[in-house]
Amino acid sequence: MKTYRLIYASTAARPLGPAEFERLLMQARIYNFSEGIGGLLLRAGGQFLEVLEGPEPAVAALYARIAADPRHVAVHTLEAAAVRGPLFRAASLGFAEVEPAALGRLTAYLDPAHRRALLPQGYDEQEIIADLLLEFVELHCPHVLGQPGDGAATYPQRSQYV
Repeated sequence: MKTYRLIYASTAARPLGPAEFERLLMQARIYNFSEGIGGLLLRAGGQFLEVLEGPEPAVAALYARIAADPRHVAVHTLEAAAVRGPLFRAASLGFAEVEPAALGRLTAYLDPAHRRALLPQGYDEQEIIADLLLEFVELHCPHVLGQPGDGAATYPQRSQYV
């Protein structure tokens, strides 16, 4: 079965305290595991970027729930496509706090309007997106990937474009 990847950005409707956020993250991890969804959640203050990877029906259903959740505003899709395989551990939700400026730049690069303007014709958008995400994680939150050979994470290969 092919992996489906959906990347979205959103803003918190209100600030979440540390205990409330930890509870929300734990619930998300349990749900995602039960549905075979993996991915990555990045947070910078009240801004979020999430990568969801797994079976298309499960990812689409989860995203519909997220988009309708009143705790999010300005939810917008940055990518939704079938891909060769997951970038992040299957059935796990990695999490990292990142700097607002860094998350803002990543979100801007992933925005389809900007991405298409920046890429020359003939480049594989899926590979560029994967490389961009992996480079961001390696630079800003390498703990999300674990260590090669530790059994806790797969360390994805970069494409020919890097």
